[in-house]
Amino acid sequence: MAVTGLLLLLFAIFHMLGHLQMFGGREMYNAYANFLQRLWEVKWPVRVGLLGLLSLHVVLAIGLFAKNRAARPIGYAVVRHQRSSFVGRSMTLTGRTSTPGPGVNPGPSILGTTRTRCTCGRSSSRSTT
Repeated sequence: MAVTGLLLLLFAIFHMLGHLQMFGGREMYNAYANFLQRLWEVKWPVRVGLLGLLSLHVVLAIGLFAKNRAARPIGYAVVRHQRSSFVGRSMTLTGRTSTPGPGVNPGPSILGTTRTRCTCGRSSSRSTT
């Protein structure tokens, strides 16, 4: 579970670094976006891999939670946390609340259309394929 979490974290960091290029100006950010759009052969395997990593991470988390419950099915009368932090104790809850549900729109980029800004200032729709 630590390996899948680390790989997902590394993706999030690189994704954030890419989006920080917007502070370098419109040209820099557009060059980054065009670079990503040209990586079609890499983009879909990465998406599938990320989905696999996320699925594996969730399955491992559920298994770890089940093992934890099976180790002591009856709770303590008085809970005294000796060596655990609040963050560690709340991971199960935060994992459940931060996971998107089935109603989440994956975004237009997966569907192959994006909204772009024309030089004239009007919005147009074009296909990225």
